[in-house]
Amino acid sequence: MKQSLKKVKKIIAASNYIRENLIANGVEQDKIEVVHNGIDRKLFHPIIGLSSYIVDVKPFAIKRPYFVYGSRLSGPEKKHIELIKAFALFKEKTKLPHRLVIAGEGPYDKEIHQAVMNSSVASDIFLTGFFPHKSFPMMYAGSEACVFPSVNEGVGLPILEAMATGVPVLCSKSGALPEIAGDAAYYFDSDNIEEIATGLERIVTDNELRSTLTNKGIERVEAFDWELTVAKTLEIAKEDLENATRKAFEMGWNSVKLYFMIGLPTETYDDLDGIADLAYKVIDMYRDVNGGKLKRAFGVTVSTSTFVPKPFTPFQWWIRTVWRW
Repeated sequence: MKQSLKKVKKIIAASNYIRENLIANGVEQDKIEVVHNGIDRKLFHPIIGLSSYIVDVKPFAIKRPYFVYGSRLSGPEKKHIELIKAFALFKEKTKLPHRLVIAGEGPYDKEIHQAVMNSSVASDIFLTGFFPHKSFPMMYAGSEACVFPSVNEGVGLPILEAMATGVPVLCSKSGALPEIAGDAAYYFDSDNIEEIATGLERIVTDNELRSTLTNKGIERVEAFDWELTVAKTLEIAKEDLENATRKAFEMGWNSVKLYFMIGLPTETYDDLDGIADLAYKVIDMYRDVNGGKLKRAFGVTVSTSTFVPKPFTPFQWWIRTVWRW
């Protein structure tokens, strides 16, 4: 991976957190640009008219009120077990009727199931297993809050998606989450069980805090739009694209390949229309540079690939787009 990245002309990382991780792993900082991801605003938006008692998210009917944590059950860095312990502390202290919904599946599910079984509030914790991405808007919108304790996120799209549905977000102060959420989230130390529990209590009992975070969240997501992602990517790509076609003419090539390596996690982001749109717009611009000569004289092909490296590191995972000639 490191050797491959040294050969590329430009890397677009989805957060400054990833950029710093890449630099720490030996990638030249001048090669790296940061362009934040977008979210599907057609899918994630406030939903009105929900039942005050049950949220009907097929195939589940989830009793309100509840907190929701939607993330792959991939390992201890996701902090599911810490959240389970904090939720139990919250319940014991407040005696409130809230439930905790953990949506997702993954290789760490046995450990999480065991943590739930051992919890004093196991009957109030619901593990959904696989949960379709298209059903998350309803899940988020019906929740009391989205809680996201993961400490190693390169982007953290779920917190933006939750904000877009009009619910407050509580999340870890680690990884890229502070960069992405700004002042629109309540932060905690994911290793501090009491701190997480206090956050759960505050978001339930402090109406002013809830209102502030909800409003700020809706404003925050305006900056995370695929159209903005495409525009910024094209702006960054323009000089390299022109240089590549200039070289192609000088060398007498009759074709040029544009290569995208996409690091979005497909199991949590099923709809990759944003990336597809980006690729096609780059191709269109690529064909039209140098007065349209390339369009007439050259064949242009595009190659895309996804990769799911193991073990997880932000360095490997969250490089969203790489191009090379």
